Amino acid sequence: MVKDISTTYFEELWRFLRGDMSNSEFEEFLYGNRAFEAYLGEDLYQEAIANAYSNEITTRLLKENLRKFLRKNHPTECKCIELRNFSIFEEAHIETKDIDPECPCEICFNDRIEELVKTLGEVGKRKKPDDWVSLMRCYKCAQYWLMANERNTGNVLCIFRLSFEQVEVVLEKNLWPKEFDNYDAFVERLSIKLIAE
Repeated sequence: MVKDISTTYFEELWRFLRGDMSNSEFEEFLYGNRAFEAYLGEDLYQEAIANAYSNEITTRLLKENLRKFLRKNHPTECKCIELRNFSIFEEAHIETKDIDPECPCEICFNDRIEELVKTLGEVGKRKKPDDWVSLMRCYKCAQYWLMANERNTGNVLCIFRLSFEQVEVVLEKNLWPKEFDNYDAFVERLSIKLIAE
């Protein structure tokens, strides 16, 4: 199915805001889509065009304005679109008070992990000893995620965004993506040190 142009703009903006699109990629997308002005409105579009993306401060302010625009004009029923393709949640940060509600980073999303998880349902789980990896589906937006729990302490949760093609392979052939292919690789990717029991 061909996507509506506004859907494309919506998705590409969130890719940029959540950190899955670089500043240079966003600039290229911005300059290559003149119709983007009608979607954003003249003022916000001009702010985006005039921004010096090498300047962290002005780029952060722009991102805040883009995020406010999307949440006001295109609200969603879940947080899937706002999460990076690979996101890490640590229990130690969940009760952190000094959280910027406009920041897309993993730490700032940790206070809303319950809000994310409550829209996810388990579709499948790998067999033992890899049953710490599950296939999850959001019942609000139909996004599929690969979810992994760090089993030694149980306080690290990771999710990896899946395409429908990847999901089909899991469901039809029981062939799982290699992102969490084995526990040692998973721990290494997290860059955390586990205390031996």
